[in-house]
Amino acid sequence: MTTRRVSVLLAGFLVAATALPAASQSAPDAADPAKARALLMRMGEHLGAAQKFSVTIDAAYDVVQASGQKVEFGAVRRLVLSRPDKLRIDLEQRDGTKQLVLFDGTSLTMFTPKANVFANVAKPGTVDQIIHYLVDDLQTPIPLSAMLLTSLAQDLDRRATDVALVDEETVGGRAVDHVAARSAEVDFQVWIARGDQPVPVRVVISYKQASGHPQFSATLSEWNFNPTIDASAFVFSPPANATPVAFMVPAPGRATPSGKKR
Repeated sequence: MTTRRVSVLLAGFLVAATALPAASQSAPDAADPAKARALLMRMGEHLGAAQKFSVTIDAAYDVVQASGQKVEFGAVRRLVLSRPDKLRIDLEQRDGTKQLVLFDGTSLTMFTPKANVFANVAKPGTVDQIIHYLVDDLQTPIPLSAMLLTSLAQDLDRRATDVALVDEETVGGRAVDHVAARSAEVDFQVWIARGDQPVPVRVVISYKQASGHPQFSATLSEWNFNPTIDASAFVFSPPANATPVAFMVPAPGRATPSGKKR
């Protein structure tokens, strides 16, 4: 029972009429990769240096069925980050299921209200360290988790190849630069707001090494780099009759979902 409940608890945090484009639409212009990379680095530096921010992420992700068919699921995450050591993520899936992740600098808590179960582990440190714990130690692939790291710019610079500026566009009423890039495991696109706050307003990730090449996409809105944050936002008080369960840490050498060893 404990193993099943923890699996359900962690699963919620994974990830996560169309016409063909006209032939006249431009493909990524590799003639000026330096400009495209500079835009990507500016975004990474801006997010990595921010002391606090809040954002709403409306995400959709493919789940490849045994038949090979892709079925889309989705969730909305409302995220509050206060560096160096505070993080809150409120998640609501499209079926109404809600979940909560809290990190207060000393411990990590995950809570699923519907099942009334929570997992808590003492883990003092920074937000960077807790993200690495979730992704590396718990082997929980969380799209956009790198966005929460102070090292975002360096990570993008190290991993991104074939960076190209697609076009200057408008998304959600905002003027953006559409950048496309590749890494060893994924192809990704990011639409970066122009102006003083170069935030991502849309992201698309294609998992080219995964069976069926599923995609993750997200619209990021309500960016606030000076949110009013009450200290109680990072405090978890278990509801009556809530059941505590243990985090499940994979054994050393166990293959990750991508098939790689860590």
